[in-house]
Amino acid sequence: MNKISRVYQVGYDYEMPSPTDNEINDISFQAIWEVIKDWDINVPEYYTGYCGGNGSHVKLIYDKLNDKKCLRNRKQKLEKLNGDSI
Repeated sequence: MNKISRVYQVGYDYEMPSPTDNEINDISFQAIWEVIKDWDINVPEYYTGYCGGNGSHVKLIYDKLNDKKCLRNRKQKLEKLNGDSI
């Protein structure tokens, strides 16, 4: 089993966010990890090139999914698709 890692890597243009212990233990965080752990990922806002999926990548996705504005936009899109309120 691949363990979620925190990455401290030289060469990043900006420091990648590190997940907290609470986030790492969250079931949603772990579900994202299970999906991306074998991916080669490029995050041009933070670094150049690709690297294996790690806890910082999961945190970026996790934070975006939990962002209130993002949640509101997803709800509005679902309402449009469904034609009703959620």
